[in-house]
Amino acid sequence: MCVAALQLTPDDHPEKPVYLNNFGNSLLVQFEHLGDLTDIDRLISMYEEAMRLTPNGHPDKPACLNNLGRSFLCCFKYLGDVTDVDKLVLVSVDAVQSTPNDHPNKLMYLNNLGN
Repeated sequence: MCVAALQLTPDDHPEKPVYLNNFGNSLLVQFEHLGDLTDIDRLISMYEEAMRLTPNGHPDKPACLNNLGRSFLCCFKYLGDVTDVDKLVLVSVDAVQSTPNDHPNKLMYLNNLGN
């Protein structure tokens, strides 16, 4: 049902990145419980699309980057591919750098980068 809703929502709809992130979050939980590797590919795709559709400077951009980073971390934990760590660091640095210092999520993004 989520996939159909996403397909019916045009890319220029202001809530499309939110829908993509929410669906990605659901897939992440499903992957963590079931371990189906097709879910990890799908959730990375959802997060990447949400990031692509969210313009630079938009207040939701750091969260999109953070979610994508979480997916790369999950991927690394299950597959052990070091390139996923490289991707994780890149998007985590972007999340930190694109977040104002007084934003309440800045510490979380810094913590995720540190991990």
